[in-house]
Amino acid sequence: MITLDDKQFEREKRRIKRAFRRLKPRLWAGWWMWHLFYDRHPDDNEQKAGASVFADWRYRDATITFYMPAVAGLDDQELDELIIHEVLHAWVNPMRPREPKTHEVDLEESVVTNLTSLHVFNYLAGIKEGRRLERKERAGKKKSAKTTARHSKPRR
Repeated sequence: MITLDDKQFEREKRRIKRAFRRLKPRLWAGWWMWHLFYDRHPDDNEQKAGASVFADWRYRDATITFYMPAVAGLDDQELDELIIHEVLHAWVNPMRPREPKTHEVDLEESVVTNLTSLHVFNYLAGIKEGRRLERKERAGKKKSAKTTARHSKPRR
């Protein structure tokens, strides 16, 4: 298990907070009360998960616990996907029975994993389309500037 010193631990906390603030509006999660906890010494099972969430949908209140040694091994995109995944668990929480059976938990995990993939794909496709439109707009402005310059020469 990875052990984080104080400096690494604080750096990872800041990285999580920045990512969560950036993602929260995209996930329509602003009307929930979110509590973020940072577990420095998780057990082996938690170490593999990266994070877990406890949500009470009746009050729109959720707690995400990040298992810091696992988070430290993630790049920024993987961290984003982890946060999206945990927030989506809160969104589907009303469908979970009070005493879920193993297959029901597995089903929820599958649904949330698929929704996470869909969200990430759509977000990345949106970025790609935005960049394409920016290039098209820049090309149009360059062409427009050349046309204007050519037609604005005084006639003799």
